[in-house]
Amino acid sequence: MNRLHKNILALSLLISLISLGVTMKLLMNEKKTYFINNGKLYEGFTLKVEYENQLKNLRIQRKNMLDSVELTIRQLSAQSREEESKVAQEYYFEKAKKFEEEEASLLDEYNAQIWKRLNQYAIEFCKERNIDIMFGANGSGTLLHASESMDLTNDLLAYSNKKYAGK
Repeated sequence: MNRLHKNILALSLLISLISLGVTMKLLMNEKKTYFINNGKLYEGFTLKVEYENQLKNLRIQRKNMLDSVELTIRQLSAQSREEESKVAQEYYFEKAKKFEEEEASLLDEYNAQIWKRLNQYAIEFCKERNIDIMFGANGSGTLLHASESMDLTNDLLAYSNKKYAGK
């Protein structure tokens, strides 16, 4: 083999090695990008279900209390005790309004606590899996399309519920 062929062969080998090195570097630096369905994550989170049950029980208690006041109002009206009935009605409406305001405030508090916990779990989840970017999709057009293989909603939900349970 003459010297020119040897130089060409060496140069080709060098270019191939450089190309392989660049390709490997690009592959190693490729960002891992996934998404989760925010609504599905939120709805399936154990803490959300627990808060929902607490709120349901509170609503039942308050409804029973308001039903009792309503019964008293009917009895007072039937007995023609209009002044007392009017006072009871005012009490009923004040309580109903107060309950409604407290429930709205409680819902806001619950939602803030749920998302705070989920966000923390998402950060831990991404660190453990070496995920660079994870989008939250909510159906509002922020993520128009992604392959189902990039959807980690079920994985993050299982991880979050496990963490919440202390496991």
